[in-house]
Amino acid sequence: LNELLFLPSYKNCFVCGVERDHPGLSRQFRLWETADKIVVSSAGFTPADRDSFYRFSRDGFLHPLPFLALLDEILGWGGFLISGSGAVTVGIGFTFYRPVSCDEKLLFFGRGDRVRGRTSTRLLFWASGGAASVGEEGRLEMVASASGQWYGRQDLTRQMRSSLLPRTLTEKVFELAAPS
Repeated sequence: LNELLFLPSYKNCFVCGVERDHPGLSRQFRLWETADKIVVSSAGFTPADRDSFYRFSRDGFLHPLPFLALLDEILGWGGFLISGSGAVTVGIGFTFYRPVSCDEKLLFFGRGDRVRGRTSTRLLFWASGGAASVGEEGRLEMVASASGQWYGRQDLTRQMRSSLLPRTLTEKVFELAAPS
C-alpha cells in the first residue's frame, strides 16, 4: 500500500493557510506516492470542517467557491509534481454534476497530465482531477471534475522554496518534483 505524504502549506493562503488572520478553507494536501503522483485532500470528515470548508453554504448546500479554489490548488500541485515549477492558472474548466449538501464527505484529487517547455524559457503544464462524495460503505460518487493549463514561473518556484512550511516537507516535495 502506498503512503500519503503531507505536502507543505503557506501561512496565509486562502486554501491551505495555517496561520491566517481571516478564515479560510484550512485544507491539507497529501501526495499519494504512485507513478501518477496523485494529490488528494478531503472535506467533511472532521467537525472543524463545518467552520472552514462548509462556512460557504446557503440553505444546506455548499457554494461553488470552495470547490473552485480547492480544485485549482490541487491541480496546481499535481502539475508542480511533474514539472518542478510554481505556476499561475491560465485556463481551467469545471463541471459540476450535482449540488453538494453540507453534510457530505468529499475527497478531492488531482494530477499533472503533461508538461511542455522548460522553466528557463517557457513552461506549460496541464492537470486534471475532481471531487467525489463518499457515501455509505465507502461508495464514491463523482460530484465535480476539472482540468486546466498552468504557466510556470521561476519567481513562483523561488517563492515556494522560501515560503512553504514546514521546511522539511518543502525540501522533500522539491526532491520528488525534480524533473527527470
